[in-house]
Amino acid sequence: MRNPFRSERDAFFAALALAILTAVAALVGGLGSRTAGYVIFAVGIGAATGALVMLGRREQPEPLRSAAAEGPHDRDRRRTHRVLVIANESLEGDELRRELMTRVELWPELFVVAPVLASRAHRWADDVDSEREQAMARLDETLAWAALHGLSARGTVGDADPVVAVADALRSFEADEVVVATHPPGRSAWVEQRVVERVRGELDVPVTHVVVDLGRDLAGAR
Repeated sequence: MRNPFRSERDAFFAALALAILTAVAALVGGLGSRTAGYVIFAVGIGAATGALVMLGRREQPEPLRSAAAEGPHDRDRRRTHRVLVIANESLEGDELRRELMTRVELWPELFVVAPVLASRAHRWADDVDSEREQAMARLDETLAWAALHGLSARGTVGDADPVVAVADALRSFEADEVVVATHPPGRSAWVEQRVVERVRGELDVPVTHVVVDLGRDLAGAR
């Protein structure tokens, strides 16, 4: 049941009034007619009950507004659809960008992870500076594209192991969906390593696999 009192002070005075009413009714019943005491007590209880009912009606909250009735400022406050994007060279592919643009109506917030593309020998030698610079360049270009198209996006360069990169990103970004972009089968190390299947097995959110054919995109541009 909803509490009709707006503060502890209101509750205190209501209790005090009830105590005084009880004392008056008892005094009248003791000194005069017991029936008169009952009448006074009953009238007082009835008046108090009516006051509480009116107070409860007056303090009813406004009904919640539905999403259908919200305006532009309401949408700004609504939680966006958070998409974790993981890709390396395929960040530059048209297929990935078209896929991301299909989520515009969901007010997407993108977190882009560009893993370092380094050979095993370079990783063992801890000599990945050039590969890291290349990943940062792809990331910066992707974030610039997102800003140009009105998408909220930020990102980072990730671990060379894409599954580890996803796990690292999810520690600071609570994603509603993960998008993994790879080269076509036969030309993708991630496909051979079953990266998409491994990510799906680790997560309980949707994982979308986008195949990016940079050779076809380049031929189309020419």
